[in-house]
Amino acid sequence: MKEIKPYYTYPELYKSDLLVRVKNAIDITTRLLIDQAENYFELGKAKYELKDYYGAIENYNKAIGLNPVYADAFLNRGIAKNDLKDFMGAISDFNKVITLNPVYAEAYLNRGITKFDIKDYSGASEDYGKAIELNPDYVVAFYNRGIAKRAVENYQGAIEEYNKAIELNPDFEDAFNNRGIAKTGLKDFHGAIEDFDLAIKLNQNYALAYNNRGFAKKMLGDYSDAIKDFQKAIKLKSDFEEAIFNLNKTIELLKY
Repeated sequence: MKEIKPYYTYPELYKSDLLVRVKNAIDITTRLLIDQAENYFELGKAKYELKDYYGAIENYNKAIGLNPVYADAFLNRGIAKNDLKDFMGAISDFNKVITLNPVYAEAYLNRGITKFDIKDYSGASEDYGKAIELNPDYVVAFYNRGIAKRAVENYQGAIEEYNKAIELNPDFEDAFNNRGIAKTGLKDFHGAIEDFDLAIKLNQNYALAYNNRGFAKKMLGDYSDAIKDFQKAIKLKSDFEEAIFNLNKTIELLKY
């Protein structure tokens, strides 16, 4: 009589089933950790909105501790660090985001902002350029690159950047204001006034634009209208020191 050899089917199935259950348990644990990380991330955002930057960073730290590849948590932590003037810490976080996701345009944009804050205008422009390369319709990146170019007195280059920002967003009042400032730098005061007019048309309570338009009018010798603009700026913002200074200086000029 031939003996039938033992079957190993059941032990193998059991082993396979055990592996599945272990994997499922790991997946569940991972999901729980990720969910918990997301909760800390949302708490961090709430703290940030309340301007509790230290509290925001604490929660982002916890989120990252639970999920070490949480790119958004690194990004937001970097933004909070920048607001606390921990510029090197911010850049380190933005670098980490880019390592995790090399096509994350917002990481380049925010690293550019931090570089601008430490007066690395060339580095800032380079990062804004990378953000634009990844997102050709990135309005804020064009706008920020305009600011970086104006900082090095490349006024024409700044105007070109603001032109693009306005082309993408025709209601971008700050872009009109800043383009007016760049034109002022080129002594194109009439062109500057046109831009400040457009900014004010979009926002009639735009104190900065009134002050800037007043300055351009003063440079053209239109002291009376300049005074009206400075007064309007101060009415909208009573502690506007630059407008107060400009007003007093222009009143003195009007006396002579």
